[in-house]
Amino acid sequence: MNHSPDNESFGFIQITDCHLMDTPHSLLRGLCTHFTLRRVLQHIARHHAGEIDFILGTGDYVCFPTERQYGCFADAIQLRADGPFPGPRALGFAGLEDVPIYLLPGNHDGNEPFIRCLFPGSPVPDSLDFAFTHKGIRFICLDTPRYVMRPLPHADLDPMCPSSMRLLERECAALPDDAPIIVAMHLPAAPITELPWAACEMPSDMDRAWQILEPKNVLAILHGHVHATKERTVQGVPVLALRATANQWADGAELIPTTQRPHYRVVRIRDGQFSHENVEVDTEWGNVDLERGVPMNEQGFAEAGGSAVEHLFYNEPPNREF
Repeated sequence: MNHSPDNESFGFIQITDCHLMDTPHSLLRGLCTHFTLRRVLQHIARHHAGEIDFILGTGDYVCFPTERQYGCFADAIQLRADGPFPGPRALGFAGLEDVPIYLLPGNHDGNEPFIRCLFPGSPVPDSLDFAFTHKGIRFICLDTPRYVMRPLPHADLDPMCPSSMRLLERECAALPDDAPIIVAMHLPAAPITELPWAACEMPSDMDRAWQILEPKNVLAILHGHVHATKERTVQGVPVLALRATANQWADGAELIPTTQRPHYRVVRIRDGQFSHENVEVDTEWGNVDLERGVPMNEQGFAEAGGSAVEHLFYNEPPNREF
């Protein structure tokens, strides 16, 4: 596969963890996540619309994977132009009209409603991993496990979806070692010192993934999930977490929400070199209610949601074949 010539340059945006609820007015721990997502998109439109080729979402677009919440998300971003998974779809949001958006799922997303609402007409795959090439850069987007109904922290780790590991193996076997790669995933790809609780969220087979990636030209790994912007280097590769467009988590061993502002990430590829900028958005929402009216662990959170959602989250059956 050809890789990016030295003069191939472009930019894109990463957003993550939108956690939209049932209506544009719903509050999550005192924050209207529909409002803050739109504020983030407005900021992108004002400051970066002319310099980006696409937006990449790294998961958790809703709190509970229901048609109503995905409808709220599609409304917030003004999703337009039906197309098969993995897209990209196009935005109709003011100032970002027709900007493509790729949507990688997170642990709060569910295969069936995700496809049915965001990619209507597409068959529902067992996992939602995909890869694409943009101006010589190969993007490998790995599906990580769905919502796990259990308290945090937990001792056992879930593996990456089997098809994602096969996708990673196949892509890396086919690509020359100097071909530039960007990996996107939802769950953390490496520990985060300031967030000890996140260690139990890494895929259990991440060591295998790192072995596969070790000889390759990986420009960066981008992920979400931790609702915090954290940057570290693993095997010479930048591993970049990002704040949510929704609520953030504080540093420490427990899940404590904070009033930090949202971030989005501007990634630039210039002459084959990766660079990025983390942009903070003042949503003008003000302080939020940090009372623990909604329990912090996932089981309690689902129960507080008032619906049985376990059947909407599942990992890939072992019999999927390419």
